[in-house]
Amino acid sequence: MRLLKVKQPWASMIAHGDKEIEVRSRNTNIREKIAIYATKTPPSLKDIEYVRNFFERDLQKKVPDYLMNLPIGRILATGTLSKSVPFTHKMWKEERLWHMAPEAFFEEDHTFGWYLEDVV
Repeated sequence: MRLLKVKQPWASMIAHGDKEIEVRSRNTNIREKIAIYATKTPPSLKDIEYVRNFFERDLQKKVPDYLMNLPIGRILATGTLSKSVPFTHKMWKEERLWHMAPEAFFEEDHTFGWYLEDVV
């Protein structure tokens, strides 16, 4: 099975079903079941703060307890990579609640949404 390596806290957000789209700088033709792997790099304080604010401000939800203990260096879940779509700026904004990535991640002609389904 292929691994999708994702930094924390994004890997846990995918594993818990809060993040359905992974943002990448390249397209992929992979359409199969994959494993979501949390990289060994500890999450940055900047990313943690961004995610906390995103939940409270944009989703108007309490910050999930799982964000208090983020495992690194292991597989967290499996799911199906169902499609990869090049993002326009309009699509980026429309899909924001599902990819949860900061605006600074968007780069015209170099931003793709990798859609994940059936994550368990």
